Amino acid sequence: MTDTPRPLDATASLSALEKVRRPLSPSRAKDYLQCPKLFWYKTIEGRRTLPTLATTWGTLAHTALELLFAHDPIDRTETVATSYVEPAWRVMTHPLVERASVEPGSPEARIRDAQRRWIDLVEPESSTAATLERSAAEYRALAPEGSADETELVATAATAVANYFAIATPAKVEPIGREMHVEATIDDVPLHGFIDRLDRHVASDGTETISIIDYKTGKPPRERYVEDAFFAMWIYTTGAVTQVDFGSSDTTSAAYNEGANWVGVLFSAYNVAATVAALLVPAMARRWGMARAHMVNLGLG
Repeated sequence: MTDTPRPLDATASLSALEKVRRPLSPSRAKDYLQCPKLFWYKTIEGRRTLPTLATTWGTLAHTALELLFAHDPIDRTETVATSYVEPAWRVMTHPLVERASVEPGSPEARIRDAQRRWIDLVEPESSTAATLERSAAEYRALAPEGSADETELVATAATAVANYFAIATPAKVEPIGREMHVEATIDDVPLHGFIDRLDRHVASDGTETISIIDYKTGKPPRERYVEDAFFAMWIYTTGAVTQVDFGSSDTTSAAYNEGANWVGVLFSAYNVAATVAALLVPAMARRWGMARAHMVNLGLG
């Protein structure tokens, strides 16, 4: 038996049309490109995917890294970062609590302040409260309190956060945006999303680089899926450049369109550089070996 979308009456059709007209996130846009039926189920019918242990510890790690960069550079240590993991789990499983029950200034309080997870900030009978409690119940069912699954979940997330310090030096980064909301219209389709972190780097020669940082806790994608991994970059770059460097999110403004044109130039340069690299890297590997060629390319990057 094939599971097909249910027929819609006139009222439901109008409701579906309104949902499609709303700005799409990169995830929803990717759903449509991957499978229109999947898009229908998630966006139109609102079907949800239950959390897994992998996605949950990924969320914990994401929260810890997000809050880490709210600290001054000197305080962005591994100890500070991992101190957010267990409190983040408490917030996920007990989203709405009284302020008096949490120590002011603690990692848990910082998370609740950032995510507005205080009982006095949410109407008791609201849809927001219902959604938060439903998600909390799903998390508690996934890793019950005091269980081995809960212990392993928190430990795995803490390890992921600690591993971040093996590939990055947070004290040397000064983001110009965290959880930054951006909007763009591409081919008449309104898109929006949140950038985990937006960094600006200025080299000694004055060259400026903007990096879009998207935290990932899974394995590196296989070669055939690399383009999927860069999907967020194609979506976010226009919105980030037009808002940060051209000061506009109005798609009808001259500033926005000037920024969008500049993004076209940037991607053209990106393609030229990628073509040159595709020709040079194999020759470098043959001459110097894979390890040395890799080190050279990391330095050039």
